[in-house]
Amino acid sequence: MNTPIHPSALSQARIRLLNIDARPAGTTSFRSVADFMSSLYEMGLVYADDHGFRATPELSSFVDETSPTLIKDCVALFSYPGYLLQAYQKSWEYDEWEQLCRQRSGLQYFFDLYRASDFGPFVQEIDTRELDEQMHEWGSREGFLPEEKIDPRLPQSHWWWRLPDQG
Repeated sequence: MNTPIHPSALSQARIRLLNIDARPAGTTSFRSVADFMSSLYEMGLVYADDHGFRATPELSSFVDETSPTLIKDCVALFSYPGYLLQAYQKSWEYDEWEQLCRQRSGLQYFFDLYRASDFGPFVQEIDTRELDEQMHEWGSREGFLPEEKIDPRLPQSHWWWRLPDQG
């Protein structure tokens, strides 16, 4: 049986999406996109597995309600993987690897959630290849997260948490 998403998790994601939409014309707020992806990360931990998001009325309603805003503000989303590349091109001191993994998982949950929605054609245009290649490189130096830092609810398809590969 599916555990319903707490209404506040959906509300928080809606509010964070409104922050993207509220930015001044001609500007891109990657911080707002990152906050939205953080909300999707939290929702994904509750409602997703190796097969994607489980179908629920709450999630269907959320996707239907939020897709028009995403379509309107898709430029920031298209650029988000590049923003992550740039943001993490600095010296790493604390938990930056874990932060990047959370953001990449949020992005993956975003793909999983919106792929079959009205926003689906746009999802296919968001390219993560360069980000994923760089994460493989960074992961060989910065990975090595202990198992207790990797949420057991994360699907195996979120390979970045388990870098460097133990194969």
